[in-house]
Amino acid sequence: MNSEDAQLFVVVRNDEEQYSIWPVDDAVPAGWHDTGTRGAKQFCLDRIDEMWTDMRPRSLRERMVAEAPAPPPVADIDGPSLVDLLTSGEHPVRIPLDGPVELRRSVEEGLLPVLFSGTRGGTEIGIRLDHGASDFHALQADPPRGGIRAVGHLVLDYERVRCTVDVDLSGLSGRGTLSRDRQQA
Repeated sequence: MNSEDAQLFVVVRNDEEQYSIWPVDDAVPAGWHDTGTRGAKQFCLDRIDEMWTDMRPRSLRERMVAEAPAPPPVADIDGPSLVDLLTSGEHPVRIPLDGPVELRRSVEEGLLPVLFSGTRGGTEIGIRLDHGASDFHALQADPPRGGIRAVGHLVLDYERVRCTVDVDLSGLSGRGTLSRDRQQA
């Protein structure tokens, strides 16, 4: 065991919401603040990976939001919004991948493409998977057979939504629903 493995670190964050680690026995440098997370180096680095989801400095993110064009007013859109349309019942879906091997890889990466084929031109989205709510047991069979349930979240037309799809592995098609997700990220 090298000395770095035994050394304890603290996760620190600056005013730009950037993270780093610092030896727990050293004074935290000016401009940085202790987040309260302490532990071995790898534990602290793993915690940073969980917390620091946007690498852009806070000032840049704020400037980009301030300079971003406003979404089009709802009155300019013909008919219901895409979110309104897709949150109204079940819809035909297809997973646009080439079979169970690609599907397994996508599931492992935690991001699944889903095509809602019943919309004008089709609507392809990518959902960040919630593995705790999903069921991918059928992918473990050799050969994979049966069906899967994939549950995840995404932002669609400036709204956070939850997507649930039930797909048969034989054709990677099935039914899907969206619901407005009141829980904020």
